Amino acid sequence: SNGLISNTYFDRSASLDDNGMIYFGGNEGVDFFKSEVNVKEPYEQPKALITDVSVYGKPICPHTDRDSSDIPLFVLGYDQKMISIRFTSINFTNPDQQRYRYKLEGFDEQWVFPQEEKVATYTNLQPGTYLFVVETIDKNGLWSEMQSSVSLKIKPPFWMTIPFLIFAFVLIFTFIYFISWARSRLLIIRQKQLEQIISE
Repeated sequence: SNGLISNTYFDRSASLDDNGMIYFGGNEGVDFFKSEVNVKEPYEQPKALITDVSVYGKPICPHTDRDSSDIPLFVLGYDQKMISIRFTSINFTNPDQQRYRYKLEGFDEQWVFPQEEKVATYTNLQPGTYLFVVETIDKNGLWSEMQSSVSLKIKPPFWMTIPFLIFAFVLIFTFIYFISWARSRLLIIRQKQLEQIISE
């Protein structure tokens, strides 16, 4: 069933000829095969690894108060304007020939290919949610399907938040209503004063 004639082989029944053929004598006959067998090593795609996320050069930790997800989330204030993301590869076969590409979805329209420094730096990101993705090449020069990613959430300033906008709308509406009411009240008072003058 495994391609061999015999299941049991005799002692001192093996032989190797000049052409590289190996012979084994067994209870059902002689099995032989070529000694040059290419054994393929198990292939593992290389994966880029995000090692550090920092703001103004100081490392920050991912946000923990969220639902279960494999993608780390970093929550930043609107005034944290310089964000750096460092990465490397867990494939150390040819580190000098390792290449990377990355993209910040929601900001970068195309892949960015760094030359030497394995770091991506962004400044003045607008409030919103972004997904950073980085890839590396495999031994065949193809981009690996094993990506690493982190999510960035830039919080808006307080004057751009929904509660503040609602408060501002109510305040402006109240002010306009008060001005309109005061003006109407003033007109009524003047009209009564005019009627009183006429009646005298």
